[in-house]
Amino acid sequence: MMVTAPNASNLKLEHDKLSAAIVGFDFEIKPKDDRIWALILAGLTSVMLVRGGFGFIETFAAVLVGAFTLVTIANLFVLQTQPEWAVRAADFREGLGFGFLSSGSEKIGVALATFGIIGVGAAEIVAYPYWCLEKGYGRWTGARDDSEGWFARARGWIRVMQWDAWLSMVIYTFCTVVFYLLGAAVLSQLGLVPEKQDLIRTLSVMFSPVFGGYAVGVFLFGAVAVLFSTFFISNATKCRLYTDFASVSGLANLDETQRERWVRGLGAMLPMICVCVYVVWPNPGKLVLISGIFQSLLLVPLGFAVLWLRYREGESRLQSGRGWDVMLWVSFISFVTIGIYLAVTKLGKISI
Repeated sequence: MMVTAPNASNLKLEHDKLSAAIVGFDFEIKPKDDRIWALILAGLTSVMLVRGGFGFIETFAAVLVGAFTLVTIANLFVLQTQPEWAVRAADFREGLGFGFLSSGSEKIGVALATFGIIGVGAAEIVAYPYWCLEKGYGRWTGARDDSEGWFARARGWIRVMQWDAWLSMVIYTFCTVVFYLLGAAVLSQLGLVPEKQDLIRTLSVMFSPVFGGYAVGVFLFGAVAVLFSTFFISNATKCRLYTDFASVSGLANLDETQRERWVRGLGAMLPMICVCVYVVWPNPGKLVLISGIFQSLLLVPLGFAVLWLRYREGESRLQSGRGWDVMLWVSFISFVTIGIYLAVTKLGKISI
């Protein structure tokens, strides 16, 4: 099925007409279906977390996110066949420059807050060890006995995790760049800024040159796939994190059976708590930004924890070389710098 690719002037005109219609809408009469859908999705998430284990979580997230990611990548590559929308080498050179430093502290602050949630943020770093354990990484290493066989098996599993981390970095960096390039190629050229009640319709314009009238549907599918899977995995992580916090802090003495019961119980509760937060304060844009700020701040104690494990708890025969230590310290200093900057410039300005 062929879809006619609209040119820039037609796309801009169509978007401006839709925006004018939305602005003219009487927002004193606010629709309530957002709360209904939030409740439905939270209830569905609770059921899935109570009944599903790691295998289900892994498959569900991979299918949802993978499908939309592949569509988005294909969209960008097809876009390069249309001269009006193609991204050129000059665009890359400009984008990789440091012109953003002159864009003002407000935009820099937003960029740093976004740093906390794009790609692999603090929440994903906290979650990763849980998924390694439940996936089975290192399961066959066995109890430590200081034998050469044990160290050989441990080094083997470390190499597996290194490959996992490197490939993940390549994939999430590439996918993040794809979304940025789509925004630069289409939205920037049209002078469109995704915000407020026009957010979804504006973002869907990135798919219009390729998908035409189907763009809104394609983007809505992707938005639901990515955001719902994020909500689902985030709550799955917190179920395990809060359970372990209760056990480590002495609030509860849990054996394996009781721990599983706590994880499932929190799986039923946490999504509903999220809905309550949204009902009380229905401002998703600011909630996401606040989440990004606090995730960026969380990078600081995470950096300290990694350094502690490296120098106080690590096994010398399993350590990487000095070059990796240098990169570890560079990362730690970056985390601290960003955390301090956000704490000083942003935390006091958050308005409820």
